Amino acid sequence: MSGFAPEDKWMRFPNMGHLIANAYERVRINLTRYSFSKNCFPLRTSPTPNPNDRIICVGWVSNPRHFVQVYLKLGCPIPPTSPNWAIHVTIPSETWLDQFIERMQDYNKLNKIEIERNREKPKGVPPVDLADDNFFGSFT
Repeated sequence: MSGFAPEDKWMRFPNMGHLIANAYERVRINLTRYSFSKNCFPLRTSPTPNPNDRIICVGWVSNPRHFVQVYLKLGCPIPPTSPNWAIHVTIPSETWLDQFIERMQDYNKLNKIEIERNREKPKGVPPVDLADDNFFGSFT
């Protein structure tokens, strides 16, 4: 078989992040607009000595079927973990959260600031201005 996979065989974003996290034993981060970003930790394995090297980040661009791989800077903020992770996590995997909690807290702080900035913007202005040199503040 060659060519593109039929649409019914595609992985759905963000619903399938947990499959990638578990299959590759990596943190899977889904970046989207409008505060729907989430991360998925593996459910059955403990973190490696350097879990920062075990991140797969995918960003949703603008078209419902267009995504790009995102390379994150070391220590940058990351979105919170999926609530389902806490329901299904096993004992060996519980320490993934410890490795990334500060980065998730930083993300939540930045997200709150951005939400407030967006409330002040007039209609029709993009919610995230990537041209803004200080968008990431002290995290660059």
